[in-house]
Amino acid sequence: MRLAAVGILTPLLVLLVLASVCPAQERHRPSTRAARAAQRAAAAATAKPAEDPPVPVLPQDPTWVRPLLIALGAMVAAAVVVGPIYRAWVTEEERERMRDEG
Repeated sequence: MRLAAVGILTPLLVLLVLASVCPAQERHRPSTRAARAAQRAAAAATAKPAEDPPVPVLPQDPTWVRPLLIALGAMVAAAVVVGPIYRAWVTEEERERMRDEG
């Protein structure tokens, strides 16, 4: 039981450490309307031609969704079929040994 707790808590601890080390992304905005309007005007005056955005853009034609969901459903259906067969195939002694090893 203790080994299982260590196996579960170790990745969570790693995520916690990584989250505390990574800096937050903050956007500093002007606090008044006039300052925001001046910032927008300055940005419009120095605007460059439209470039590709720096972040990924979702595809406009998501034809991959249906095959992905079909594959996911097929895997779940296979697990529904294989699970009881495997459980019937494994002897009680092996089940006890797997529970003890945990």
